[in-house]
Amino acid sequence: MIHMNHANLMIHMNHYIILNLNLKIFVNKVDISCMDKKLEHTLMLKVLRCYVELSPENLWMDGEATPAQARARANHINGELGLLFKQLGRKVSEEEAYNYKSNNESE
Repeated sequence: MIHMNHANLMIHMNHYIILNLNLKIFVNKVDISCMDKKLEHTLMLKVLRCYVELSPENLWMDGEATPAQARARANHINGELGLLFKQLGRKVSEEEAYNYKSNNESE
């Protein structure tokens, strides 16, 4: 059995965490670089659609929705956004989604 004092244990734990973080970063870079550009394009447009649907005018259906309806709609849209972020492998801000659309309008 190997005996380690607290300092040695922390050094080994930090080394393990750094190795895992490096591996995770590498894996994420591979996943993103291998992603089909058409799929990424489709997902980004869906993210933008979700952000548009979360605008107050759309969420409250121009004042016609009840608070319960608006909350249910927001929960549904936010759930959809979470799934899209998972598929993309990262979170996308509203600003990034709008910029993506304006930079890729010809596609």
